[in-house]
Amino acid sequence: MTSFLYFSKNFSLKRNRGFTLIELLVVIAVIGVLATIVALGLDPLTQLKKARDMQRKKDITSIAKALDNYYAVMQNYPVENYCDSSIGTYGAADCPVPIPQPDWNSTSPLHKNLVSIGELKDLPIDPVNNNTYYYLYEPDSNTQNGCVSADNVTYCAYWIGGKLEKPTLSNGYFRCTNKISVGQSNWGCKEVSGRWN
Repeated sequence: MTSFLYFSKNFSLKRNRGFTLIELLVVIAVIGVLATIVALGLDPLTQLKKARDMQRKKDITSIAKALDNYYAVMQNYPVENYCDSSIGTYGAADCPVPIPQPDWNSTSPLHKNLVSIGELKDLPIDPVNNNTYYYLYEPDSNTQNGCVSADNVTYCAYWIGGKLEKPTLSNGYFRCTNKISVGQSNWGCKEVSGRWN
């Protein structure tokens, strides 16, 4: 009986001292494995791309609202310089510009008209803003809309948009438009497959 009491006292004394080194290492290893699983599940690069896409949608929608407000006052949308984009203006027929600039061209009619009348404090730029990811403005001079500006140039519709990094559609763009070519049922702001849809 004495030996049993001696053993139980020694056993209880050892257990009250704390965790052993092996127990601590096992707990640290388990926490490390769980942290790795959570980090891989969240995929920070994907989350960053999605966050930039959310910003793109917000920016493009705010430009579209400013364009609609401008149209309500002027009865026309701003003209363009062939390629008005958040990476600069280019005098050729298509974007992107060959040498990207860090911002919209401040002398372009789009920038001057929306910023100068106070619709926007400044035109937002794409979070990445390079030759792949940039915002693009394209007014439509389709005479079917029936409005003519003071210089007899018709700009009664527009397309403003940008390419998405993590689209739900292949070759996904987020755009706002009221162009006749996309059909009235497709007007508004939405994600589309392809640049001019």
